[in-house]
Amino acid sequence: MKNREKSAKEILLRYVEGKASAEEIAWVEKYYEEISNKKDILIDTGLADKHFASIWSEVDKEINPRKSSRIFKAIAAAVALLILAFIPIYFYYKKDENTRLHLVENQNLVPGFYNQTVLSINGTNKVTLDDLQLGSEIVETGAVISKGKDGTIIFTSQDQTHDALSEAFHTVSTPRAKQHRIKLPDNSIVWLNANSSIEFPVPFSASLRQVTLIGEGFFEVERDLDRPFVVLSQGQQILVKGTKFNVSAYPKEKLLVTTLLEGAVDLKIVDKDNKILKKSSLEPNDQVVVSGADLKKQHVNALDYIDWTNEKFNFNDTPLKDVMTKIARWYDVEVVWEESLKNITFSGSVSKFDDIRDVLRKISHTESVHFEISERRVMVKK
Repeated sequence: MKNREKSAKEILLRYVEGKASAEEIAWVEKYYEEISNKKDILIDTGLADKHFASIWSEVDKEINPRKSSRIFKAIAAAVALLILAFIPIYFYYKKDENTRLHLVENQNLVPGFYNQTVLSINGTNKVTLDDLQLGSEIVETGAVISKGKDGTIIFTSQDQTHDALSEAFHTVSTPRAKQHRIKLPDNSIVWLNANSSIEFPVPFSASLRQVTLIGEGFFEVERDLDRPFVVLSQGQQILVKGTKFNVSAYPKEKLLVTTLLEGAVDLKIVDKDNKILKKSSLEPNDQVVVSGADLKKQHVNALDYIDWTNEKFNFNDTPLKDVMTKIARWYDVEVVWEESLKNITFSGSVSKFDDIRDVLRKISHTESVHFEISERRVMVKK
């Protein structure tokens, strides 16, 4: 409980002082707006008042008294939100005979901030990056790590040669329900999606910038003709010199999907001995889908495949299985398919910061499917 109150207070302070990340700001304001507009939520007001007083007393000590009254109103709104979002207050929706979403358990399933993004060096020396404060630094094995105003985790190298640090590989790992923007030592940007990791040396070598990705990442690579940028992911090699592209390579998913927005990349499928099995060159809006040793190239709207970096998921005739895979990863839930639903697709836009109930209700109203939620398990039925 104390850890939850501490997390709530830290997010609230960052929100009020203007230091919250874009993700935190959007989540706080969006969730508060939705809670305020819902008349069918019953709250244990006694428990709410107790936690309100506790959190406010701590926050009040640290807020700059010169803040305007408008800011204090924002604080009050945020505190009310955080009580609902972070403290286990029991509430339920009144029965709606028209809904197709059956809530087995009364549980708030909004993407949270408790799971931690972790940095490890050579598989050890784990550091929690979410605790890194604006203006502070962490120095680990030749790397200086800081946090930008927008929440970006920034890696810069100390004045050491690559040879001295050749065995120092830094790995950033995100949990489910969280993503991070990372600035690499060469100033390239990587958006790391939930349940993903990226490994890289600090600094890069004088002739090559090579990273290893597990999961999904959107890359904005700094152009450097003398040092090609290479992404390794499950038997796939992507060679670039400066471009924007997305790679989805989750171990439990059968397909590796690479989508190019700008520039050009060369993609190779290699075996365990690094022998090239197949290769392809991509131009903007090209996409390569790899399944084992098979490679398929197609033309797409690349923007549709980086929606996860924004505040919404956008689906366009997307198979329900793919929709639920994204939802499961973001909301940290397990999806159980009780029946085969191969032919169902979904088109529409849903906010990533909505309660999962609202997301599933929207899907169930538009398609021939309904859902049951029990704890952190979502059952899908016709």
